[in-house]
Amino acid sequence: MLPIGLKVTRLSGISEDLLFLGVFTPIPVEDEVGHVWVSEAERTVLCTDGTFTDLLGWTTEELSGAPVRLSGIPSPPCRAPLPLASPL
Repeated sequence: MLPIGLKVTRLSGISEDLLFLGVFTPIPVEDEVGHVWVSEAERTVLCTDGTFTDLLGWTTEELSGAPVRLSGIPSPPCRAPLPLASPL
């Protein structure tokens, strides 16, 4: 994973002849802040940055695809089902 940002702008054109310009910009890395990306549906680790693995002592290979079990964090709220329509 690379700490970069992408800025895109439209230069010219209409419909199928659009021309875009993209520029990569570096994102400053914080020394003591690690990042981990987790799939909300499967609750598994998608990827981590170097700081996260350095702080915890695990390798990226050990964490990728690992299940996440966080007892202190509640599950995302479920939406209530719609009420059934009453017959006429």
